[in-house]
Amino acid sequence: MGERGVAQRLDHRLQVFAHLHRLSLRFHLERRTGSLSKVIERGTKSIDTMLYFLLFNIVPTIFELGAVCIIFAFRAGGLPTYVMPLVFAGAPVVNVISAMVLHPPKTSPNPLLYLGFVLAATGAGLVLYFKPAS
Repeated sequence: MGERGVAQRLDHRLQVFAHLHRLSLRFHLERRTGSLSKVIERGTKSIDTMLYFLLFNIVPTIFELGAVCIIFAFRAGGLPTYVMPLVFAGAPVVNVISAMVLHPPKTSPNPLLYLGFVLAATGAGLVLYFKPAS
């Protein structure tokens, strides 16, 4: 089934969900709607489980792979004067961006956030430019 079929099914499910919310309280008290509530609750719990799995299993694994890449950079002859500024400037930027993706801000970010990005990049560039003699 193509994208159009998925979109149509999702639209139909949303229409059914909205219709159930428009029904009177008497309908829900007299009928057995608990099974529907159970299905909805299971769906929200599964989404929560997936997000926690992503947050506590996949994201740390990505950071561990980054640490391994840093070790490989050192083993391949990369000097700390090149590798470390990139790591210490990149880590806060990646951290803030991933936090904003997982928890989108309700309002636009403070302009000082972008100034912090620029300062981190500038600091890394200055350390690389004025590196100590090896």
